[in-house]
Amino acid sequence: MVVRKASLILVALVLAIALSHPTPAVAAEECAAVYGAGKERLVVATGSPNPGEYGLIKVWGEAFSKKHGVAVAWKKAAPKEAIGLLRERKVDLILVHDPDCEKMVILNGWGTGRTLIVANELVLVGPKGDPAGIARSRSVVEAFKRILVNSGPFFSRGDELGIHKREQSVWKKVGLVPKAAWYRTAGGPMAEALRQVDAASGYFLIDSTSWIAEKGAAPGLAVLYRGDLLLSNRYHALRPPAKPGSDSKLAERFVEYLVSPEAQATLATFGKDRYGEPLYVDRDHVK
Repeated sequence: MVVRKASLILVALVLAIALSHPTPAVAAEECAAVYGAGKERLVVATGSPNPGEYGLIKVWGEAFSKKHGVAVAWKKAAPKEAIGLLRERKVDLILVHDPDCEKMVILNGWGTGRTLIVANELVLVGPKGDPAGIARSRSVVEAFKRILVNSGPFFSRGDELGIHKREQSVWKKVGLVPKAAWYRTAGGPMAEALRQVDAASGYFLIDSTSWIAEKGAAPGLAVLYRGDLLLSNRYHALRPPAKPGSDSKLAERFVEYLVSPEAQATLATFGKDRYGEPLYVDRDHVK
């Protein structure tokens, strides 16, 4: 009886420890990379691949790990997948740039603590000769109208993700659902999409980070329009809501680090050594 009672106490103790320090369901082998080492593991899913693929999560993850002794795992995920992982509590944090989806997450109680972390912008690129004259536009809506009058060609991502959804919202303001032959799709990796657009002397909406990193694939294209508030592209962090027996402090500490002067200062030079200019702007730049 004494042995059985001791065993039950041991089991209860193990369960209590497990509940107070839950491990996300995403296994290490499912993650694209793990930065640093430690007894605890923080899993971050990026709704856009850019912050992970271009190394920003690596820079921040390694710095956070060094400070707190926590391994930071990066899970590459499309926005809908990232939100699904958050809803199922399989990750500690997501970083996404889809305002409508972010609001839906909050309203449904799937996530909390929505915090602006970093930003870039969407830009309209096109042939350097600019046959549609979009560089003279006073708004992105006017630029799209000029493309329409010129019969493009305009290339869409066509993937129902962030940039495509923003593009569709602009066409809606124009009062058009484009279906003509001049409206085409450029899918696949961004460098390949740019090559398609360049070959056809077309116009294309792209995030500034991808343009800076991949513009070498399209020497005939240039940024012709930028700066409209409709094209601001802000990345927010969301974490699962706290519940009895869970520990959300680790995710909170990571967000606190991401908005700290130390982490934000890295954005002024991040990417500059390789691409000649920074890939992102800090949160204060777009507040």
